[in-house]
Amino acid sequence: LIDQARAAGMTIVGVTVGRRDDSGALRKLNDEELAEAEEKLGGRIINVPLMAGFDMDAPEGEQNPTEMLSGITLKNWQEEKLDWERIERCRAAGVARFTGSAATVMAEIDKLVPEGANVFFAHTMAGGIPKIKAFLAIANRIY
Repeated sequence: LIDQARAAGMTIVGVTVGRRDDSGALRKLNDEELAEAEEKLGGRIINVPLMAGFDMDAPEGEQNPTEMLSGITLKNWQEEKLDWERIERCRAAGVARFTGSAATVMAEIDKLVPEGANVFFAHTMAGGIPKIKAFLAIANRIY
């Protein structure tokens, strides 16, 4: 898709999903990461983390869903129960983070797109399920 955009002479603008720091907090790309990503893309990267999942989001002082799932094993997964009220608080925190980031990204895009220009948006990355070992094994057993 990117190669075709280049061949068509389109201006390419990317957005990062960000990176996680050692504590798991979502962050912008650092200068080195940003330069490398822009070189690979062949265009500008709007350096606002736009990760859409909420598996690592939580209200201050609470566990995120990935942490809540960390005790699940292949032996206990059928008996474990999730606290859906806590999951909902995490979802709300993730939605608030993403919505704010998306508004910032769109404001940056508005500055880059001339009046009357055609714009093509494409999502070129895919996500997955929380990185819990038991989930991967369980998912492989579900048809």
